[in-house]
Amino acid sequence: MRAPTFAPRANNRSHQLRDAAAHLFARRGYDQTTVREIAAACEMTAGAVYVHFGSKRSLLIAVYSEAVTRVTQRLTDAVADIDCPWQRLEGAVRAHLEAVLEPSDYARVMTRVLPEEVSEARVALIGLRDRYEAVFRELVVALPLLPYTDRGLVRLLLLGAINWTPFWYGHGGATPSDIAKLATKLLREGIAQPTAMTS
Repeated sequence: MRAPTFAPRANNRSHQLRDAAAHLFARRGYDQTTVREIAAACEMTAGAVYVHFGSKRSLLIAVYSEAVTRVTQRLTDAVADIDCPWQRLEGAVRAHLEAVLEPSDYARVMTRVLPEEVSEARVALIGLRDRYEAVFRELVVALPLLPYTDRGLVRLLLLGAINWTPFWYGHGGATPSDIAKLATKLLREGIAQPTAMTS
């Protein structure tokens, strides 16, 4: 299927190229997308792309960075006025799910382009991913869990589970809010300190 043509946005060809790259990376993957295809979607020459981005790697990093910025802001906004650590976690999970389940090319790139699969951009993408995961790291650290619980492992298991949601979502009728409530409940009833269960 031919990618749509991306019109210039506010006369900024960098934004136009980034949008086109996000669209193609989300649908075809990084390796299967060429600079020529990204340029064609913007009605530009491949050479013109390199005026704005020195390489396809640089373009991927720019797309990934924009995705991380957008989703991180959604999480931050979702928990800003919540004090209860369990409610904060639930709000963050819900915001994360809403971001990755909506038809957003940027969010899809963030969850489907794995740093480990892009060797030339691996270090940069892991750094960006760590910036985003730091939000969940703080949320999990704040939870009143049983002593000696490996909070790093809790965070990784949680993120792994919710990042997989786009691959099965829509088959059970659950909403992002339903999934966030269940994920939080499983943690709360499984590894929370007994005194923390009633708050």
